[in-house]
Amino acid sequence: MTFDMQDPMDAEDAAVLDAIRAMYLATDPVPDMLPRVLFALDLDEIEIELATITENLTGSMGIRSVEDSRTITFESSSLRVTIAIPGSGSRHLDGWIEPAGILRIDLVTPKARLQTRSDEGGRFAFESVMTGQVHLEIHPTPGSTVHLSHRVVTPSLIL
Repeated sequence: MTFDMQDPMDAEDAAVLDAIRAMYLATDPVPDMLPRVLFALDLDEIEIELATITENLTGSMGIRSVEDSRTITFESSSLRVTIAIPGSGSRHLDGWIEPAGILRIDLVTPKARLQTRSDEGGRFAFESVMTGQVHLEIHPTPGSTVHLSHRVVTPSLIL
């Protein structure tokens, strides 16, 4: 039997390919971590430092508050970033960086990029935060006492 690459695929060809696909899915499925590994490989191609979540706390904002807040801490080899997210309905986000210093900080959403700077104590805030998926980018900033060799990027989270 000879095969001509010019012949179009027919139903028998599709059935053979479906059987091969089913065999590989059953015997060697795609690892759950593959998207994360591919993301990590992409990071090797660009000059950023990825911060990871080291703490994610949920609690009450105060004695009279019934809404829960979240405090999330990210760490990289250069920085520790903590953000406080008030309960639902608020559009305010407070944060702190360690070591403290003046750095440019961007809050990135799929539709917008908000920008602010931390103060000398490392504190920063965003007043008009859109709900949805966001991540932070902390940039090397000329004249800052905090020296970053690359921008630090946090994983995305949902506000």
